[in-house]
Amino acid sequence: MFHAATAALFAEGIERSSHHGLLSAFGEHFVKTQRIDRRFFVCLRETFEQRQQSDYDPLVEIDCQTVQEALNHAIDFVAACRSLTP
Repeated sequence: MFHAATAALFAEGIERSSHHGLLSAFGEHFVKTQRIDRRFFVCLRETFEQRQQSDYDPLVEIDCQTVQEALNHAIDFVAACRSLTP
């Protein structure tokens, strides 16, 4: 999802070097302008937060259902990002 968001922004001439910068720019340029449904931004943000937890919290547990939902969201997210570019 991060790479799809990066590519969509890059196609607009926008580059960000951090995850937080990417989230902010994606929201500003695609969600606020209603070029993409807000649910995709929510999925991107939630998945980023889950990744952060799994990377830095040694006791976090993520079950198979959560992983499957994230995968399904990622597939939809990538398709939505592809629709943003000509």
